[in-house]
Formats: sequence, structure tokens, C-alpha cells
Amino acid sequence: MASNVPATPGRQPLDGFDKLSPSAFLYKPKDAVPDPTSPKLIALFTWMAAQDAHIAKYIVGYQAMYPSSAILLVKAPMENVFRVANARAEVVPAIPAMKAILGDANSSEDDGKPELLLHVFSNGGCIMFSHFFKIFTREGTAGDKRPRFPTHISIMDSCPGHFNWGRTYKALAQPLPNWMGPLVHLVVFGFVVYYWFAEPVAANRGKMGRVMNADEVIAATVRRVYVCSDGDEMVAVKDVEEHRDEAEGKGLDVRLENFGSSPHVAHLRTDGKRYWGIVKDVWEGW
Repeated sequence: MASNVPATPGRQPLDGFDKLSPSAFLYKPKDAVPDPTSPKLIALFTWMAAQDAHIAKYIVGYQAMYPSSAILLVKAPMENVFRVANARAEVVPAIPAMKAILGDANSSEDDGKPELLLHVFSNGGCIMFSHFFKIFTREGTAGDKRPRFPTHISIMDSCPGHFNWGRTYKALAQPLPNWMGPLVHLVVFGFVVYYWFAEPVAANRGKMGRVMNADEVIAATVRRVYVCSDGDEMVAVKDVEEHRDEAEGKGLDVRLENFGSSPHVAHLRTDGKRYWGIVKDVWEGW
């Protein structure tokens, strides 16, 4: 069992986290005094192939801002984007972990106050959250009520984007050596074929952010902020704006923060003070 010690310099990035599956990890602060103004749980759905050292920057920031909050981390390994059954199996253990911390949203004791801060990064995070949400809310045994997703406040960082061949290639090729470029193009082609024939969604529109604007998710969301940038070469601002407009059209209280020339999922590195200010604002209510 991992020790519940916050991540600090000199330690491994995920020290203090219990491993629930190859993709899911849980941090519960030890001997922390509960703070009713902080989230009970912060759920991070990170970007594709995110390295622990990069994820740790968000973990450390959240631990400093909300020291009493538990943190649920769900990674998006590149292979799980295509191995759907494997991805779904790896998010399953995160579901009882969330329920144990937040309780039952179907309970009569639930007052609708948000206790979950949901932070989704890039299309990889959207994909893993989609699996998580669908399993969380699927029909139970006969006579059971359909589980309701917890009331939450959400941050969407560098997402969602529509499918685009060039942008998808850049996202997949980023962590790989240059010589694998032709193979990545073949993978993108396979991606198009799969989602064109296996899913009822046009390939040029993508499906990355569809779940985030599903009626059940919108109904459980109190506020949402989108963090994006004109300098993002993997997710276009116009795609994020379109998703924002759709959410707003459904009655959601939303904002969009454009970091200008900031690269993909690098807005924290570009202006950390502004970034954490946005987190604080969306949680506390603008």
C-alpha cells in the first residue's frame, strides 16, 4: 500500500497514490482536516500518453490549493485509445473509489451541492471519461434506478476537438520517434475506419466531446470552464468554442479562457498564476 504523502521534489510523481488499475490511481490525504469549501474529490482525466512527471505538476498544485481533497487520476495510455475493451476494464475500479468518497448521487440525502471537481485534458481525457461515464451510469439489475453522475464543476483543458487527420497525427506522433511517422498515418487511417463503421458518427466530426455535452452530464454540471489557445496545434479553438456554445445553449454556466500562443496542454506552464486563478474561480463561482 502506498503511503499518503503529498508529491514533493525528490519523490516519484505518483508516490502517495494507490494503484487501482494500470490506468487509475487514488490519493487520499492522511490526517487532513476536512474543508467544506474544498472539493471532496478532484478527478483528473489526463491527456494521451501523459508522463507522470508532467501530471505531477497538476497534482502538486491541487494538493497545495486543496490539501484535504482526495484525487482520482485516470490516465489515457495511447494503446487504450484503440483497445476499447481494455480501456473500459481499466476505468472500472475507479468507479467504486469515486462512489466511496462522494456517496450515492441517487440518495435522498444528496443536496445537489458539488463535491467533485472534474478536470479533463485533451481528447485522450475525453475518451477515457466517456468510458468512465457510460459504465458509471449504465443500467443496473432489474428494478435498480439508473445511477446518476455526481453533481460537479468541470474544467476542460485543451478539449474537445473534432477529428482532423493532421491534428490527430500530431497528437499520436508527439511521443514517438520520427521514423514511426508512416506507421502513425496507418494508425490514423485505422482510427477513421473504426469510428466510421463501428460507431454511428461521421469521421470528420469526431466523437471526443459528445459525452461531455450529454444531457445527463449537463444536468449534473454546475459550472464549466474551457481552457484553450490559438497556439494549440492539436485542438482548434473553433472546435472548443463550438462545444462551449452547445453547452451554453443547454443552459450551462460556462466560460472560455484563451491562453493565446500557449501549446497543447501547456497552459499551466505558460501562466501558472492565471491557470490556478481560473481553477479557483470556477470552483468558487467566478
